[in-house]
Order: sequence, then C-alpha cells, then structure tokens
Amino acid sequence: MYRKLQHNFDIIQYLLKDISAEQLAWRNPKDSLTLDEIIERLNRLEQWHHASLRLHPIKIPTLCFATFGVDAISRKVAHCPCNFETYVDSRRHTLAMLKDIPEPYFQMRHPRFGLLTLADLIPKIDAYDQAHIRQIESIIRCMPLNPLLIRAKCEIDSYHRRYQFHLQQAQSVLDIGVGTGLALNHIMQNHPQIRFAGVDVRDLRLPEINIPLQIYNGHTLPFADNQFDVSLLFYVLHHCQNPERVLDEAVRVTRQKIVLIEEFDRPDADEISLDLTERHGHRAIGLPSDMPYQLFSKPEFEMMLSAHGLVQLDQQRLPSRTTRPVEKFLYVTQLATT
Repeated sequence: MYRKLQHNFDIIQYLLKDISAEQLAWRNPKDSLTLDEIIERLNRLEQWHHASLRLHPIKIPTLCFATFGVDAISRKVAHCPCNFETYVDSRRHTLAMLKDIPEPYFQMRHPRFGLLTLADLIPKIDAYDQAHIRQIESIIRCMPLNPLLIRAKCEIDSYHRRYQFHLQQAQSVLDIGVGTGLALNHIMQNHPQIRFAGVDVRDLRLPEINIPLQIYNGHTLPFADNQFDVSLLFYVLHHCQNPERVLDEAVRVTRQKIVLIEEFDRPDADEISLDLTERHGHRAIGLPSDMPYQLFSKPEFEMMLSAHGLVQLDQQRLPSRTTRPVEKFLYVTQLATT
C-alpha cells in the first residue's frame, strides 16, 4: 500500500537533492511559496502521520522528537538544507511504520484528517505529495539558476574530460539526439576547430542554447554514408522507439568512432520510480515528459553494440550526482573493420 508514497518520496528527493539554502529561499514573484516553506509543510504533515500511526497496537519504533520536533520544522532559512534532511529522515520513518502495519483497515485519529483507516490515509498522503511535487516543479522551472540544469552541466563537464581525447583528431562530429543542447554546446565551446551537426526528432533546445539542429524522422539520418568522423549518442537509445535502427544509422554515417553514454538500472532499482523521476525531472526543466523510456541491462546493451560490429576502445563507469538508482557508463567504440 505504501509503495506509491515511496515513489513520491523518490521524486521529491530527486528534485531537491543538492539544492542550496539560497535556492530554497528563492521566491517567484508570481508564487506565494518558497521551496523551504513547502518543505516545512511536508515536515508538518509527517509529524501528523507519525502522531496517528504511533497509536497502532503493534510495536512501532518511537519517533525521536529531538530529530523531528517543532524546533526542526521552524529552522531559519540559513539552515534550510538541514530542514530538507529532517524531511528525508521523517518520511523514511513514516514509510518504515507503514511497512510494519499489516491491517489496512486499522482505524486511527489523524490530527489533520480526523478518524480514518490506513486504507483511507495513504491516498490522502499521496494527494498532498502530488500537490507539493507540482509546486516544487513549478518553482524550480522558474528559477534563474535551475538546480537540475546546474547538476546536468556539472556532469556534462565531468564526462567531457573523459572522452575529449577521442575528439582531438576529428574534423566533423554529429550529435544524435541533441535534447536540451547542453552537451553539444559544451563540446562546441571546447573544440572550436570541429565542424558540428545535431539532429533530433523535435526541438528541445533550451532558450539560451544556440547550436545547430536538424529535425529528422527518427528513422533515417539526413546525411551521406561516412559523413562524420565521430557520432555522439548521449542518453539517447533508451528514449528511442527503435534503438536498433538509430544505432544502424549512426554506424552508417560515421567514419571513425561512436561515443555513447547510457544508464542502466541497478539490481535493487524500482522500475516505476526510475520512470517517474525521469519524467518529473524533464518537467522541472521545461521538457516534455512523454518521451519513450526503457532502460537496457548492461549485458544486452553491449550485445547490441557487438551485433552492429562495434568494438569497444574504452569503457568507464561514470559518477552520478542524482539520487536515481542507476549506473552510468561511457563507451567509445569503432567499427571492427576500421
């Protein structure tokens, strides 16, 4: 019953991880709340949930008010990150209590919702979660320094250092699946001697990004055979309806190397949570959330590379700055006949 609440918790953590005190205190002139005020509301709700759940006759761990009490909820803005940590600990405690209660029709008196059963309480918590998630997304999307974009730029810079050697001899590079354009923009700034092209099935470039883009049908690239020295496929194939075809086309138009970055779910990953955090993350930076999303396993992804005649010149596990239970890998490949 509590699984939906875990998914909501995963989304909130993903959206707010690494956020600064200044960002938590930022207020949109068109909005009445800050992120810190939303977190305070979430904390207060968790207090109420704890108060009702502790009345269950089975043994439930006692809530430590030194950690989750009113003083923690009313921290000043200067200690906002601690306020979020308090919420994280508090929600984990709620989930642990819900997991230990086997009777969905156990009646309780909730400080906010009155007399109700556990089966009634969980949809109410979910509704409040969803309302707060929408508010968080709206605030983040309007921020001058979107924390999700800052996180993405840090990763792009870190990953570029790992594959930039393979671009040194290239005169032409194709980015397949431009997306926001952040990655290609970063590469163009660091390799001004290279001729670049980019394609995608729709224009998702951020407003401030000025990079080349051709819209194509997702099936046949509008380029001649062997036209580019290097092609890039960054987080693309798991968003494709037909990843085999996209890789076919990448091989066709590339003379030298194909550089790929992919993510794979860890064995303990919750597939629903992975899908939800991906889609909510897209919404929070102003991207559509309706893109296909299906992760490969690492062995099947490498089998696909091999089936297309690609041999690995380099493979690296990449550090991830997100809370999502995924592993990210860099592959540098070339055709076996090259």
